[in-house]
Amino acid sequence: MKVAKKLAPVIVGIGLLTFPYTCRNSLERACRQTKTETIECYGKIRDFYPFSQKRTEEDDAWEKEIDKRIEEIRQAVFEKTLSDKRVLRDYNLEANDISMYFAVKKYKSKIEKYAEILNSEELIPYYLAMLYGESSGRPFVKSKHDAYGLFQVKYNGAFLWAWELLNNPKKRKKHPEISTILSDFEGGDKEKLWEKVKRDPDMNIRLGMAYLYFCWQINDHDVLEALKDYGTGRKGKKKNPEAAKKYVKYINETKNEIQKCLKKIEKIKMEKKQS
Repeated sequence: MKVAKKLAPVIVGIGLLTFPYTCRNSLERACRQTKTETIECYGKIRDFYPFSQKRTEEDDAWEKEIDKRIEEIRQAVFEKTLSDKRVLRDYNLEANDISMYFAVKKYKSKIEKYAEILNSEELIPYYLAMLYGESSGRPFVKSKHDAYGLFQVKYNGAFLWAWELLNNPKKRKKHPEISTILSDFEGGDKEKLWEKVKRDPDMNIRLGMAYLYFCWQINDHDVLEALKDYGTGRKGKKKNPEAAKKYVKYINETKNEIQKCLKKIEKIKMEKKQS
């Protein structure tokens, strides 16, 4: 009994240290057992770790494996939707087309809704390109430069810009569309709000779109200059114009790829319906 009491703190300590790993394994095992091997389920497992936790090589390897399975599921679902496994070969589709299609399809209606509020429907192709180009449609991804989420927003960039604008009555009146789409940025705890931006895909989308829209406004509706501001910052595009040009080129290429992908898949769907 005395030995048990002495060992109790040690056992509890070991349990706390291994908690994230046991949870992860339990979740993965539960998915296998219940045969709920879906994109959403594995996405939740992959994003189980909080941002503050230090990651190991084992964690990175495990996440790559989960992403691989997600891609396999996406392809299987895509093939099933078209009810013909030969369609990928016949229409010269690649894995990237499938990944792009699902990522864009998932958020397209939401982006169209917010673009209407911002009166910037003509920017929809660029919003979609930035979402996929910045994060490949992964809502909880973090870059080595501490950029977060679908639109890879930064604390010292888009977030502080929004916070200062929405908490300044004079600035807020000048930008009614931004005030509408980011109304939850007014007041409250700044740090808690930032944590929510990192973890809430909807808020991340709204912030990214509002910031690009603002850059578009201050550049007299010049999309290319707006993209430079978003990608490198107003000071950054002057200090490093080549980096700004590369960013614009990358977003434009991504935009064109998305449009081709959507047209290709819509054509396939139409042909399958008619056959």
